[in-house]
Amino acid sequence: MRRLSFAFGLIALVACRAPPVGTAPPRALVAPPWPHLGGPGADSAAIGPAPRGDVVWRASVGARVDASPLVTADGAVVVVSRAGEVVLLDAARGTARRRRTLTRAGGGAVALWATPALVGDVLVLAAPGLGLVGLDAVTLAERWRGPRRFVAMRSAGAARADGARAWLCAGDHLVAVDAGTGAVVVDHLVGDRCYGAPGLVPGGGVVVASRDGGVTRVDRDGRVRWRAVTSPGADNDSGVTVTSDLVVLGSNDGHVHAFDLTTGARRWEQGRPGWVVSTPASEPGGDTFFVGDDGDGLSALAGATGAERWRARTGGDVASSPLIVGGLVVHGSHDGTLRAWDAATGAARWQVALGAAAFASPARTAAGWVVIATHAGEIVAVR
Repeated sequence: MRRLSFAFGLIALVACRAPPVGTAPPRALVAPPWPHLGGPGADSAAIGPAPRGDVVWRASVGARVDASPLVTADGAVVVVSRAGEVVLLDAARGTARRRRTLTRAGGGAVALWATPALVGDVLVLAAPGLGLVGLDAVTLAERWRGPRRFVAMRSAGAARADGARAWLCAGDHLVAVDAGTGAVVVDHLVGDRCYGAPGLVPGGGVVVASRDGGVTRVDRDGRVRWRAVTSPGADNDSGVTVTSDLVVLGSNDGHVHAFDLTTGARRWEQGRPGWVVSTPASEPGGDTFFVGDDGDGLSALAGATGAERWRARTGGDVASSPLIVGGLVVHGSHDGTLRAWDAATGAARWQVALGAAAFASPARTAAGWVVIATHAGEIVAVR
């Protein structure tokens, strides 16, 4: 593992290290340990040719970025930073179109950690001290602010767009927000903090993982369908991937877990050589899940059994959730490298030096380029 090679500092290390299984996590308001979570998940497959690994542009937003970038319909890359800035970069050139700094309810900039959701032309964001906010995805003008009670949330999880709403965790509450009005249409107490993006269930509803070992399926109206457990007290910080019949996620207990979508019964679990905070990725109808781990590797697991099909060694821990495109699996790494592997064999295809750690998951532009953000505040586009 190479986490210590990065100067995260003592506070970051304390925040990122999970308590032993069976102990309660700290209740103080802390930065999300893996705020990008939500990587693409089951919708991580992109259509188009495979990128070649050529850098097209680099742009700096001036502050550390943990959240994954989003790409809008009008060709902008959305980036949120720890300095509280929302930045729109031109996807073709990397130049800044617009910038906006968000402030706390009582004044002062707010740190944006969690990946937002793009719902139509509205960007849905959440953060402690800010609450729930909707911005125009073109102008960054404020459309709405959510109920005031969410300003005091202890943490915010990655958001996931679902039709006209966005699902996310606000502290230990799973909420669904109407992106047009900011109205909270579902508010379910999960039981503990949840950081990973909920997985969308075909036909409606979501599955969310939490820091008490819980995995909960919630219907569109907020009713609980079932609840399962990875390991008692485990920090389930991975985002959730949902297929037609499976719920798959990683956990800080060092396993990838799969549950039956209908019943919540355990299908399989596969041990990894480190924490698993990377969201498993799969192609629609595919039978393989690709997932990174804190054992400096990326693995391909069989969907039916969890058996390892191949494992690739990286130069650092992989919290970044993979993107599947053109037969390649692309992801960031703690060692500051963007890597691409052959999805069928695990053979290395190319790598790009990013210059700083990348927890964030890559996104794809309309031109077929891959964009990723780093802890140095740099956004890199690769074709």
